[in-house]
Amino acid sequence: MNNKKTRFFANDNDDDYKLSLFASFSKPKLMNGLNYISSSIQIRPYINLEKADFAKIAHRLVQYKEQQVQVFTILNNVNSESDKIYCGPSDAPVLLLYYMSKDIFFSEKFMKGFLSNLESDTLIYFHFEGQSWFEILNEFRKHNIVITGGSTVKRHMLSVIQFKLAFLLLVLDGLSFAKVRKSFLLTPEKNWRVGEDFTLKKH
Repeated sequence: MNNKKTRFFANDNDDDYKLSLFASFSKPKLMNGLNYISSSIQIRPYINLEKADFAKIAHRLVQYKEQQVQVFTILNNVNSESDKIYCGPSDAPVLLLYYMSKDIFFSEKFMKGFLSNLESDTLIYFHFEGQSWFEILNEFRKHNIVITGGSTVKRHMLSVIQFKLAFLLLVLDGLSFAKVRKSFLLTPEKNWRVGEDFTLKKH
């Protein structure tokens, strides 16, 4: 691993009980003052991306004719500074890891950049540490961003967003039926819906 900076934050040390949530998002569509974004997610036991096998990642990217993957890790804490880590050769890193606390990620300034980044064709993913999908959806709604599961009419079809997420999982550590099955078992039903309507005037 090259160009690793000093870390400015402290993670929860109890990794055995922490979950990782990986998300792939579509380009936003503005309707009635709200940005609608389709998503595909996987919930899994915690994974430390800095310990990934970067040689294998590089090999898999070459196989699929891609050059780089970028992952934003959003930590379940506040007031930590941002950090950027290059994994692979400094002149051509195969994996760019960005770390930031959830208060920085869900700030008004960063949300504007978030929407702009989704407009690009870069392979950008989001890794939420120790946060439920319910909490994440609520935070996005505070910024007039509505995260959906995609089109109800086309949900029987393999979507680009689903394939994009599967690609990340394959590149990181391989993909198996067992891992996908476990993702469903780690997802309580209560975590799927937004608890409040942040489009109401009181918010």
